[in-house]
Amino acid sequence: TVTKQFFKALLRLSVFRAMQALATRPPAGSVSPAEAEQKQFANPAYVYMDSLARLVLLIVKCAEDTKKVYLFHRILDMFVEVLVQEHDANRSRGADWDQRPYLRIFISLLNLLSTPGHALAGTIDAL
Repeated sequence: TVTKQFFKALLRLSVFRAMQALATRPPAGSVSPAEAEQKQFANPAYVYMDSLARLVLLIVKCAEDTKKVYLFHRILDMFVEVLVQEHDANRSRGADWDQRPYLRIFISLLNLLSTPGHALAGTIDAL
């Protein structure tokens, strides 16, 4: 469906851009540990993943109340499907697989869901 293709394309594009940004980072040891710690939370490589997490929750928030959990579940299924496809593709090529962008999106989603007034606030409590 169009929705499935949309979210898969968004995830692949976000991962691609994050990997490009991670590849252009300065080598380890070229910055002081204090600078590295300060920049870790404002890492521009993960802006794409954090923005995608916010977009997903905004879309879920705008959905009908009865379909919020279903929509969120479907989006997570699509993300996992892309994650598995990318992992298998890298493994078949013998290339290393970098899981950091995928971890970041799941962490961002959990972080956003833990804030008061999140997209599934009343729905999760009902479950």
